[in-house]
Amino acid sequence: MQCYRADFHIHSCLSPCADITMTPNQVVKKLVEHHIDWAALTDHNTTRNLRPFERVFKSAGVAFLPGIETQTVEDIHVLGYFPDIEVAQKAGKEVEEALPAIQIDPEKNGYQLTVDEQDEFQDMILKPYGFPTTLTLDQTVALIRKFKGIPVYAHVDKAMSVIVQLGLIPPEPHDMACELYMPSKYPVYETQLSSRTVFSSSDSHNLDSFSEAKMMVKCKSRTFDELEKAIKKIDGREMMLCR
Repeated sequence: MQCYRADFHIHSCLSPCADITMTPNQVVKKLVEHHIDWAALTDHNTTRNLRPFERVFKSAGVAFLPGIETQTVEDIHVLGYFPDIEVAQKAGKEVEEALPAIQIDPEKNGYQLTVDEQDEFQDMILKPYGFPTTLTLDQTVALIRKFKGIPVYAHVDKAMSVIVQLGLIPPEPHDMACELYMPSKYPVYETQLSSRTVFSSSDSHNLDSFSEAKMMVKCKSRTFDELEKAIKKIDGREMMLCR
């Protein structure tokens, strides 16, 4: 077994609230600087930037986990992690189809940019990625699991979280993990989190938001299958908060 330093909640320049400097090579520089071994890209309501980030991360020795952060109709953020990019993009397509049929004004809503491996901007997307989808919380979890993904309640100690929007973590699904943005707040939420696997990541939207790892994954390798086993605490594998 090894312990890998992980950051599973990062946004690219395609996320509406992220800085345009969140390009593959700039992001990976920060990950290497903070000694991160394993990272996930989780743009809001889209998976369009996964491929260039995967290539750049891997070239720097950072294992890549494809993901998405979906905003439900209840304004709850749910993270989804997938076995590979092809599957993630299929899920991302369904999430995009659940967005309102409008275009944003980049001057008001922010620039949403696709990028290549050289950090060159390729396109500006006008879909309303910063808006809630028409998917309910239950439908979002079901969609992620339909594509063999792992759903996680995002930043339960921040706005747009399941606790803030609903007042509690629903008892079902009982095996769904939760992300705690500030590990030091665990005692505040311990009653609701003690029976669940808990993540913690940077939720980086700009280059200054990166930090040393907030969690470690104890497992045999940096793969999706091993992550699933760590979440389920199989044969000594586990997720560990850095507190």
